Amino acid sequence: MEQNLRTLRKKLRNTENAELIIQKVALETQAEIQIYVSDLVSLALSSVYDDAYEFKLDFKIKRGKTECSPVFTRDGKDYVPGKETGGGPVDIASFALRLALYCLQKGRINNTILLDEPSRFLDIKSKPRFAKLISRLSKELDVQFLIVTHDVAYTEKADKVFEIEKK
Repeated sequence: MEQNLRTLRKKLRNTENAELIIQKVALETQAEIQIYVSDLVSLALSSVYDDAYEFKLDFKIKRGKTECSPVFTRDGKDYVPGKETGGGPVDIASFALRLALYCLQKGRINNTILLDEPSRFLDIKSKPRFAKLISRLSKELDVQFLIVTHDVAYTEKADKVFEIEKK
């Protein structure tokens, strides 16, 4: 009985030590993701807006699990995307997050990303800047964007345009 108790205590200590190691690795991984993703999304936002939000991922442990929430920050204040901000910054952040996930993939099969009305909530002034950002990222990352849109701001920056009309 005493031997079983010592064995169980040793297993418990080993399990607790393993949990600490896993938590440390998870925190380091989250920090790296935070830097990479936050920088990319913040760069996209500042490419489109003069007074842009900064983007960050807020990692918190809830109910014994790590949860991640996107947050916009400006002048030291945090904003919940979509609830406390307009839809335009959310469109830009959404685009940049999809691009970040694409770039993080290992062994990508193709270099094409399909966007369907990627900026429906952007104002008229911001759309040409977003189109310019897409064009620049396409060249820099060697990614082809197929964009379904009715917006002329994108067709003016496009390499090729296909018009489809319903008859």
